[in-house]
Amino acid sequence: MAHESFAERITLEAAWAWIDAAPARRAVEEAELPAALGRVLAEPVAFAADRPATDLGIVDGYALPAEATLGASAYNPLSLPLAPSGGAAATPFATACCAGAPLPPGADAVLPIHAVEASAGMLKVGEPAPRGVGVARRGEAARRGETALPAGRRLGPTQIALAASAGAKVVKVARRPVVALWLAGAKPPGAEALAIALSALVARDGAIVRRSDGGALDGDADALVMVGRSGWGEDDDSVTRLQAAGGRLDHHGVAFAPGGSTGLGWLGATPAILVPGDPYAALATYETLVGRLVRRLAGRPAPFAGPGRRCRLAGKIASPVGVAEFAPVAIDGGSATPIAIAPSDGLLGLSRAQGFTLVAAGLEGFAEGAEVEVVTLDSGETS
Repeated sequence: MAHESFAERITLEAAWAWIDAAPARRAVEEAELPAALGRVLAEPVAFAADRPATDLGIVDGYALPAEATLGASAYNPLSLPLAPSGGAAATPFATACCAGAPLPPGADAVLPIHAVEASAGMLKVGEPAPRGVGVARRGEAARRGETALPAGRRLGPTQIALAASAGAKVVKVARRPVVALWLAGAKPPGAEALAIALSALVARDGAIVRRSDGGALDGDADALVMVGRSGWGEDDDSVTRLQAAGGRLDHHGVAFAPGGSTGLGWLGATPAILVPGDPYAALATYETLVGRLVRRLAGRPAPFAGPGRRCRLAGKIASPVGVAEFAPVAIDGGSATPIAIAPSDGLLGLSRAQGFTLVAAGLEGFAEGAEVEVVTLDSGETS
């Protein structure tokens, strides 16, 4: 059926507020290390023992009692007998100690190799050693039972290593949400190309994709993304399909370019977002709106997937007043060059972008030389 153009479009900020208010289904599952890489902790990881578990030397050198070096000076060096590694037979003493090795009994300082002179079974010390120098005390970094990684932390390689060193073999993580991807009929260059791109973005944001190419709507997923036929043309039936399945639309139309026909609604308890079928509009809408919902459901609260950075524009951006605009840019150091999007193939232009900036609805754009906030994108480049 034909639809009339939208009588009223909500602002981009209102669309964000709707997404942020959507309840998230929380479920927990166990994951072994390192299979938990990229997952979000549902429960904290605690240290199973003091860290370090005993007093350790942190430099290669010689372990000794600090009080045995009192009075030492360059003019009056003190000599201490060198004891075998692993223990001391007499006091005062000194013994070789490697970085990371436990201190021998009675030692409370480690002098580095370059600060002393060892010969003929004796160690010459030319200055007093402060107690604790060259030493990591037991429990200095953390105590047993303290939190190593808090709930909500995404596990990168460093966090995986810390969890393993803290004694964890299995961690409790947030279940990956399921995103139902319903493709009604994308515009050229093809539905399959867009489905592949959107599936990759959903996976990037921590969710599992379940595709349904024009079939029945999936109301058992954590989120439903309906791609294509969201406008008001003769073949635009996404709204009626949602309603026929028992769903409802809270908002249809967002003051956002190029995703003005975006719809926000529900299929039962599942939040549903209708996005345009044009590949450029669909991907821009995903980065700006849909991804925000997916990341929130996955326990990743970042409003955008990529980090932001301040850049100075190397060209002018003109934008219509009253509509927030997605503006892709090429980044070179601290400079951002606007990328012109051809109406016939916006996907080609977007593929050349390393980031984008959002022009607020109340602005006519940005002048050349203006400093703007740029959200970085994975451009697929190797340098």
